Amino acid sequence: MTGVPGDWQSWDIRADVLGIVSSKASTRLAIVECKNTAITLAHLSQLLGYCRVAQPEYAFILSPFGASSMLKRLLQTYGRKDVLEYQHKKGKVPRSLVIARWDPVTKNLDYASLITGDDNVGRI
Repeated sequence: MTGVPGDWQSWDIRADVLGIVSSKASTRLAIVECKNTAITLAHLSQLLGYCRVAQPEYAFILSPFGASSMLKRLLQTYGRKDVLEYQHKKGKVPRSLVIARWDPVTKNLDYASLITGDDNVGRI
């Protein structure tokens, strides 16, 4: 697969969902972690570790309860969105995790709950 590092077989990653989009020219990865409790800093750290190794194009952590109050405080009140970043390529916008509440009724993301490293995401 073009675009996937040669060391991929050594990755000890146990993500809930791993998406692979492959073409002749490239391969892109997406990782999704699903939690059945409010998302905590420990959950975020687990996915951040996976992303630092696999460097996916997209990374999401979802829960029907959204982010915990402590995690919201860190990210929103204290503005520490930098902890969501997992890939920094020179001259490019850093790739960041996306945190969101999963709505089990609509079976979709609650877009109002999105927390991203980019303050403009979700404001279209």
